Amino acid sequence: YKLNPWLEHYSCMVDLLGRRGKLKEALDLIKTIPLAPDAGIWGALLAACKIHNNLAIGEYAAHHLYALEPKAAVSYVEMANLYASAGRWDGVSKVRAMMKWNEVKKSPGQSLIQVNGKNHVFSVEERCHPVGPQIYGVLNVLVLHLKGHGCSYVFYGNLEDEIDLQQFVSG
Repeated sequence: YKLNPWLEHYSCMVDLLGRRGKLKEALDLIKTIPLAPDAGIWGALLAACKIHNNLAIGEYAAHHLYALEPKAAVSYVEMANLYASAGRWDGVSKVRAMMKWNEVKKSPGQSLIQVNGKNHVFSVEERCHPVGPQIYGVLNVLVLHLKGHGCSYVFYGNLEDEIDLQQFVSG
């Protein structure tokens, strides 16, 4: 059909290759794109690197994302999470310092649940929910239970979700 692919087509191909773990092939494809790759393309590659724990290509993709969108928190957080997954805490510190230097702020996450037909929205570090004292009372009991079993922190695979139990209890 002799159609010229747009950046969106390349982004889809990078995403598909990345999901299959073919990160080198995805990077090679990016290098052949006749147009300047955009943040969508580099973001797809970085996300795939996080899934497949490929630090080297992830750093390369993040470098391009930082240049294209220096104020976008998502690329910094993805890269920090990739470093954390690899146990590279020096890398996590470096990314956090870059965020501070570039004045990049991550928006707090929210969760929504429905109980008895009523919606409840929770935000990170929110302390003003109508039944907040009861919620935090139960959470404090859970924290004490975890501490009693030797746990000092909880990590869910996302750096932003790492909770220092002492900090959590003290609010």
